[in-house]
Amino acid sequence: MAEFSDMQLKLPPEEETYHNIFKAKHITTYLNEYVGRPIFHNRSLRDRIRFKFTAKDVERYEESWQVRGICASDGRHQIIQCSKLMIAVGLTTEPKMPDLLEQDSYQGMLLHQKDFGHAQVLSERVNRITVLGAGKSAADMVYQCAKSGKEVTWIIRESGTGPAAFIDIKGHGRYKNASEIGHTRMMLPMMPSCFTNPTLLSRFVQKTKLGQAIDRKIWDNADRDIRQEANYHERSGA
Repeated sequence: MAEFSDMQLKLPPEEETYHNIFKAKHITTYLNEYVGRPIFHNRSLRDRIRFKFTAKDVERYEESWQVRGICASDGRHQIIQCSKLMIAVGLTTEPKMPDLLEQDSYQGMLLHQKDFGHAQVLSERVNRITVLGAGKSAADMVYQCAKSGKEVTWIIRESGTGPAAFIDIKGHGRYKNASEIGHTRMMLPMMPSCFTNPTLLSRFVQKTKLGQAIDRKIWDNADRDIRQEANYHERSGA
């Protein structure tokens, strides 16, 4: 599930994996090698990527598309012409920052999740960290900060749905980890998505009281298992 069909992923040694899950650095290496391969007309994907290019206008021109923009490196204007145009800029590319009381007088570091990776948050000069929000990105930051020995406060509004879900990574039966289980047809009805068509089973799980009760029971069991695995109240250092 982590590789393209035309280039095999070299799996890391077994000692670097946990239930067949490995660190993101191996995917980074794989993707870096992939974009450097000659793919079409002796040009790699890396050769086709335009960095620091700001698109200013998109226009239909006869049987093709024209994208007008500016190269930040030299300031020159450029027109890119293509027969097919795909818009893949994301739905929420602009970070949303809340208006906090007396925010201007705050002397500490204040940043959005998108800047977390290069903001030196985990440096030795930072001891206490507060994370606002309960989404997946917030959960990732809370875990990373706590693992780095920081004193972490996680703020979640009571009216929300709570923190992002954590599940036990261990697999069951022939599945080596929870990710493999999550990508089976069996689990599909319990994961509503705009990219899948409704089925009789998904309607039962999502639209009927009995199906919803079964769905809650499955996720409650998953939550119970991860709490037992984490052993927050008794494990040393938790």
